[in-house]
Amino acid sequence: MLKKRNRLTKKEIEFFFKSHPLKVTGKNLTLFYKKKESKFSRLAVVISKKTSKKAVVRKKIKRRCREAFALINQEIPLIKNFDYILIVRKEKLNFKNCTQELNQLIKLIIKNQ
Repeated sequence: MLKKRNRLTKKEIEFFFKSHPLKVTGKNLTLFYKKKESKFSRLAVVISKKTSKKAVVRKKIKRRCREAFALINQEIPLIKNFDYILIVRKEKLNFKNCTQELNQLIKLIIKNQ
């Protein structure tokens, strides 16, 4: 589970998008990111009702994505000092696919720096 200090609030998400973040896109996920001055990274997962009408399914996908991010955050120390917003576009996203795609997106971010 992702700690509270590693999550973005609604107000922070609004401010985040007003500050024109950078973006990388994958098949099922879009990852917005912005550099910040902090010792840890923060994440918000956004899933629209278009993706799934059922809140239970959306919440399940959010938990999977947060857990995948937490695992990747432990493995790759270079992703610290960033805020991330992850937008999910597909309902049928299992943990393995989420982890692989998120890992690819984060490697793209590291490569672009």
